[in-house]
Parts: sequence; C-alpha cells; structure tokens
Amino acid sequence: MTGKTFRIELAGSGESFSCRAGDSLHLAMDRAGRRDLPSGCRSGGCGKCLIRILSGTYTRRVMSREHVTAEDEQAGFALTCRVWPTSDLTVQLMFGQRRPPSQNEANIHARANPAAK
Repeated sequence: MTGKTFRIELAGSGESFSCRAGDSLHLAMDRAGRRDLPSGCRSGGCGKCLIRILSGTYTRRVMSREHVTAEDEQAGFALTCRVWPTSDLTVQLMFGQRRPPSQNEANIHARANPAAK
C-alpha cells in the first residue's frame, strides 16, 4: 500500500480530514477523532453511519438494502463502514437520520394512505 491519502470534506462545514488509501471512510473518521456520526455494527447491517457522497470516487462493499436501496446508491447514499475512497470526497453527514424515502417507497405509502396526500 502506498502512502497516498485522500481529503474528505464535510459539506457545508468547511471541515475536512484525511483518509489513507486502503482504509474505510469509517476508520478514517475514527482516526481523525470525528465523533459526529453514530457508529454501530461496522459491517453494513445497522445503517447508523449513513452519509451522502456528493463528489469523488470510491469502492463500496455490500450494504443492507433495508438501509441503502439500489436507488439510494444511485443518489449517493452509502454507509461509511462500507466505503473505501479512491479519490478526494465531499460527503454530507446525515446525523443518524434515515435517508429520504425512495420514489418506490413514497409511491407505496401514497397508495396505502390516500388521505395523506
């Protein structure tokens, strides 16, 4: 592994930290002392470390579809424990929030609750 590092910018805060090539984004946040993101299982199953990646490239590992659907992935949502940066990234912390409902979930909710429109 080379000594390459990537700059991870937290959108809207002006803050950033470094992530070593080969490290998960979650590990880099821990090393940087970032405690502004909840931590859970560290294996993609609990969804607590949800973020939205606004720019940059990365590889990802399997994430629970309960927390990150294929549609969510296309919109940039991911779990920090399942993301390995391959370039500088700009990310939006979700602060433990659930992701917005997917279009499919919104349609199902609208059909199940017609009075909620």
